[in-house]
Amino acid sequence: MLHTHSVATPSSMKPPTFENASLRMSAPHEYGSLVGVLQYLSITLPDIIYAVNSASQFMHSPIELHLIEAKRILRYLVGSSMTGLLIKPSSKMTLKVYDDSDW
Repeated sequence: MLHTHSVATPSSMKPPTFENASLRMSAPHEYGSLVGVLQYLSITLPDIIYAVNSASQFMHSPIELHLIEAKRILRYLVGSSMTGLLIKPSSKMTLKVYDDSDW
């Protein structure tokens, strides 16, 4: 994946649907494993959260187009590997916590 072409966005404009159900994956557990890794990465990479959430919606029955879309997220990460969030220490940091006691 390091020598692949990067993309500017983590997801395409038109996500894949179930229009062609004949392209079902022969090993859907590979898709689930990839999406699981992407979910873990999204904890520290907020720019991929929406794309990973979209990919996780098809874990029950992925098709090949869903795998291509998940791999697009990886290509985005290759291209954005030198970008990140810079969090500087500050004495004025306020921590706000919200709780839902009915849960």
